[in-house]
Amino acid sequence: MPLHQKLALLMKNRKQRALEIENLKKENDQFKDSMLKSGQKMAEVQNHMRRHIGQKIAERLNQAKLNVFVDPSTGNVILRMDDSFLFEKNSADLGRSAKITLQKVIPIYVETLFSEKKFRDKINTINIIGHASPEHQQQYVDPSAPNQHAYNFNLDLSSDRARSIVKYIFSSAFP
Repeated sequence: MPLHQKLALLMKNRKQRALEIENLKKENDQFKDSMLKSGQKMAEVQNHMRRHIGQKIAERLNQAKLNVFVDPSTGNVILRMDDSFLFEKNSADLGRSAKITLQKVIPIYVETLFSEKKFRDKINTINIIGHASPEHQQQYVDPSAPNQHAYNFNLDLSSDRARSIVKYIFSSAFP
């Protein structure tokens, strides 16, 4: 085959490959768009489910005269910490009144959470989060300060408080 024919064939193949690449890019963009829409739809369904369950849990806990708040946008159930559920300063030990509160809250929470079959199988995590005041040694803790000791102390205390609740709930001492 003469050189000019080979060159013409290579140019034709190059144009075909360029068209194939453009088509693949379009397919890829359509696939990305489809995946994004699917992810958004899944998030909408999940958020609806969380709000629905959160409202039901809040209703049941309020009927039991337990002080709760449900974030309407996320469905997060927040147990308000009053005098019956406060940790001692710089401590993660659960007091007697906190244990009594948990004994009231957890059965209602779990029963309501898993009461609807259509949601039951979709629940894969439950988060228990602890908090500590933003103070250390009676001073405000700035998380961006160069000395991270106080910030880390409060972060560890928050984790320890959540862990204390989980350990109690799953202990033989929990009725």
